[in-house]
Amino acid sequence: MTTLIKRLRYFRQKMGVKQSYMALKTGMSQSNYSQIESGKIQPSMHQLHQFADILEISLTELLAENGKEQTIPNQRFLPNSEFFIRLLAEKDSQISILKDHVRSIELLKEDIRAIKNYLQPE
Repeated sequence: MTTLIKRLRYFRQKMGVKQSYMALKTGMSQSNYSQIESGKIQPSMHQLHQFADILEISLTELLAENGKEQTIPNQRFLPNSEFFIRLLAEKDSQISILKDHVRSIELLKEDIRAIKNYLQPE
């Protein structure tokens, strides 16, 4: 079990909430949340932020190893490389998806303008 999973479970239990509560507050199924706590699936960065907010702790505190926050002089979290490499790859994928959505929206805007021009000729 990874440190992240242990800390997530620790803070959830410390707050006295059930997995179903965490799932409800994050908009996921209880089964998905359970799979995160059992290490079967990795949470996204967005989900980690949600968990920290619900548990009323900082993201750095949730991700810290050995109960100590890991910081460098500019107060940024020193990441667990394997976990954050995956998150960075996910980020690039999400950016690509968002760019595709923006392109689709631009095309829809052009279609709407064309339809308006057709329906309301000058």
